[in-house]
Amino acid sequence: VGEDAPLSRGDLWLVGREGKDPRHVAQLNETPIGLAFVEGSKGSALAIRKSGYREHPAVSVYLVDLATGNVPDLLPEFPGNVDWLAALPKSPGAIAIQTAEGVHTNLYRLNIETGERTSVLPASLTQHGALAYPPSVCADGDTVAALWTSSDVPEEIYLIDDAGEPACGVSHPRVRALPAGEVRVETYASL
Repeated sequence: VGEDAPLSRGDLWLVGREGKDPRHVAQLNETPIGLAFVEGSKGSALAIRKSGYREHPAVSVYLVDLATGNVPDLLPEFPGNVDWLAALPKSPGAIAIQTAEGVHTNLYRLNIETGERTSVLPASLTQHGALAYPPSVCADGDTVAALWTSSDVPEEIYLIDDAGEPACGVSHPRVRALPAGEVRVETYASL
C-alpha cells in the first residue's frame, strides 16, 4: 500500500476470462511495474519490469515462463535502467524497451531468447538527449512514436517503422523528424 507497494512481494496468477480456474504462475520478490505478453520459442511468456533487489538494484527485464514459472533476468549485465517496455505484436520473440544509460536514454528492440539489444534510434540521438516520455507503439506494432529532446534542440517526434531494425539517421526514409507544432502525414511501404 502507498509508495512502498512496488517493493512488496508480488504473485503472478493467470485467470480465465470468466474469472474461473486461477493458476498461480510465480512468486516474485517485488510487484512488477510493467508487463507485456510476448511469443517466444517456448510459447507465450510475460516480460516484466522489476529490480533484482540487492543482486541487481536497477530495474531490468525479466521473462516469466508461463508454463514453469521460471523468471530469469534478460539483462543481468546491463548497467542502465529499463524505464518502459511494450509488446511488438508483429515481432515474435521481441519487445521494445526504453532505457536510461547515464543521462541519456535509448530505445531498443530486445530479443527475449538472446538478450540482444538493437537500438532503433539514429546513432546521432543515442549519445545526445533523451526520450521525454515513454514511446507509443501502434496497435499493429509496425510503428513506434518517440518524443525526443535535448538541451539545445526542442522536442521532436520521431516515427520509427518496424521497430526491429536500427535507423541510420534522421534522413533515413524510415525515420522522420517532425518539428514541434508541424503536422504532417507521411506513409511508407511496410518493411
